[in-house]
Amino acid sequence: MVNRRYHLACEPTRERLSQIRRIAAAHLRHWGLDLQVAPVCAALDEL
Repeated sequence: MVNRRYHLACEPTRERLSQIRRIAAAHLRHWGLDLQVAPVCAALDEL
């Protein structure tokens, strides 16, 4: 099992949401987890 971890410390405001989604998507793609981008971004929208 590969240990992949990223921590982003910021205020989860409506204005920052698109930036947070882009950062999360970029990390998932970098780790080869392209299929997880859509579900993770959808989950972030729910937060």
